Amino acid sequence: MDTKNLTNRQKQAIETKNKIFNVTIDLFNEIDFNEVTIRKICKEANVSIGTFYLYFKSKQEILYEIYKKADEIFKKTDIVSRKDLNSFEKIIELIKIQMNTYETFHFNTNLVKELYIYQLHSENNYFLSEERDFFLQLNLVVEEGQNNQEIRNDLLSKDITWKILKFSRGMIFDWLIHHGNYNYIETNISELSLYLQVFKCN
Repeated sequence: MDTKNLTNRQKQAIETKNKIFNVTIDLFNEIDFNEVTIRKICKEANVSIGTFYLYFKSKQEILYEIYKKADEIFKKTDIVSRKDLNSFEKIIELIKIQMNTYETFHFNTNLVKELYIYQLHSENNYFLSEERDFFLQLNLVVEEGQNNQEIRNDLLSKDITWKILKFSRGMIFDWLIHHGNYNYIETNISELSLYLQVFKCN
């Protein structure tokens, strides 16, 4: 997020929210998820419980924050405009960033599981929003591929984008049910490359 035009109060609010996020993720990685309480988070972050609830409704919602942080990363990427990659290579690079997000913010297997559990019960639809930077960039690449006759045109770009995302999420789920016992980035990118052949122009 560009903080140049923010007031000091707004900057402090962002710092406080990030501090709560980072402290909570550290706690999740140190002790069992169920043992982490709001009170413990506040003590470690040196904030009041009231301050915590200004930013998050629950400890589960802190996990959900990873999607917004991922979109901040996507805002800074230049993959869509790169001339050295074809559309399929751009898709793979974008999915790599998505998959690397968990490592970037130190989400272990158990945290990713808790995140998926939260998504099943939450009414927060940010994860599915077509306004997310990740979705917008992926859809833009698909549209570009269709215009360049690299990607088939008998499907809408958004339909193809959703199919790619569903496949990607399915790969993460498979990694979870295998308890993270394989390199999910390397394996999943290899499998995604095969899946993308379905969308090649004949």
